[in-house]
Formats: sequence, C-alpha cells, structure tokens
Amino acid sequence: MFAKICTSSLLVSALCLQVIAHATVSPGLGLPANPQRSDVQRPSNKNPCGNIGDIASKIGTSTPVNADASGAFQADVISFNGGKDGSRKITAKVDSTGQGKNFSDPVDVTTNGNGDPGSQGTDKITAKLPAGIKCKNNNCLVQVETTAGFGNCIVVKQQGGNGKGNGPVRASAVGDSATGDSASSNAKDGGNKDAGNSKGGGNSKGGENNSKVVEDVGTTGFQPTGKGFARRVTGRHMARLLGGDPRYHGRGL
Repeated sequence: MFAKICTSSLLVSALCLQVIAHATVSPGLGLPANPQRSDVQRPSNKNPCGNIGDIASKIGTSTPVNADASGAFQADVISFNGGKDGSRKITAKVDSTGQGKNFSDPVDVTTNGNGDPGSQGTDKITAKLPAGIKCKNNNCLVQVETTAGFGNCIVVKQQGGNGKGNGPVRASAVGDSATGDSASSNAKDGGNKDAGNSKGGGNSKGGENNSKVVEDVGTTGFQPTGKGFARRVTGRHMARLLGGDPRYHGRGL
C-alpha cells in the first residue's frame, strides 16, 4: 500500500513539473538542440542556468549563437503554453568569465518576444552584449529568463574585434595598389608617407619628382634607368602614357 502511494506521488509530481514547464531558450547550454517541454528550466540563485550540472564544463560542448561585430545576436524563445505563463518576453544578463557565478552585466534586448501569447510557439529575440565587454575565449555566458520565471543560459560567441571585444575591426595600412608601392617605398621615393594615396599623385614633394620623370620622358624618350624607375612612375602618369596623351605619341614602352 505504501509503495503504491509513493508511486502515485511521484507520478503526480512529474505531471506537475510538466504542467509548469512553459518556455525555454534555444540553443540552450546543456540542453538538446530541439528542446521539449521536459527540458524547460527555471533559473535560480543556486542554479543560474537551471538544473544542468557543472556550467563551465558545458560551454565548450554547447552550440553557441554568433554575435556580430557590434555584439548583437539572436536566439529562439520557445513556449509550450499560451498566456502569461507561456510568456516569450525575456530579460538577460551576461557573465564574461563563463563560470556562471557573476551575471552582473545587463544585456540590451532590442527585439523581444510576446509576453502574453495566445498559444504555444516560438519568437526570435534580438539582443546586444554590453559595449566593450570581453568574454573568456570569446564565449559569453548569457542568462535568459522569461517574465514568467522560466529560462536557461546560452553561449554567445564574440567575433573579437577592436579593443575589448565589441567594435569595428581596425584597418591595416596598405600601399598604392596601382603601382605596388608600400608605405615605406612612398616615403623613400619622396611620395606621401601615409599608405593608401587616393589619387596616386603623392604629396607636393612627390608630385615634383613625378613631374620631373614625365619631363624626362617627353624630351629624351621613354628610357627606364635604374631599378627604381618603375616605382617612381605613378598610376596617374602611366595612365597618360597608355591613354594616348599627345606628348607621348609614337613612343613605346
């Protein structure tokens, strides 16, 4: 008799857990790729990501969502009931250490879910990591909780970027693509010391040198002298030579 009572109690408890299991966020830390009602968690101070076991050990094996350079990311909130208990409206916090012990930084939710849906379903939310945050190994642990108190954690993968994680990637210096000049070559030959001269004409000193090259070509013919000659002819002057400038008619390369 006692065994039957215990069995009945366990069955009722299991059914109760299923009834209150209303929403989850996917892909969830330590959860299946296609979560079911039985996978729903309820974050707490003791278990901030739900009852999934050791948090840190699951970060490397869980499917992350990818953030863009600004820190924005998306995830799916899935509810198994309608009404406020099946709310898909969420708040979120991030732990940059990935340990699940310090969810101190709020996450800005820019596109939220329905807080009182008419039935079960899925909403795609968009959120953004705090500016300048840098997470361990670029894996940010984000705790997501619905207004009904259900939820779990997700792993958000940062791109890295400039400075402390989120932000534009710093452009690297490049040479003149038309002539193959590097920044150091331009400086050595009297051109613009900054890389990426937009018109290929160099600064005033470089322009004087280039003009002298053209004058020499116009009076003595196109006679390359020295290994540096081709480097001193800019893309602008080469275009004139190849484009039919009257001063160079009849002259070959």
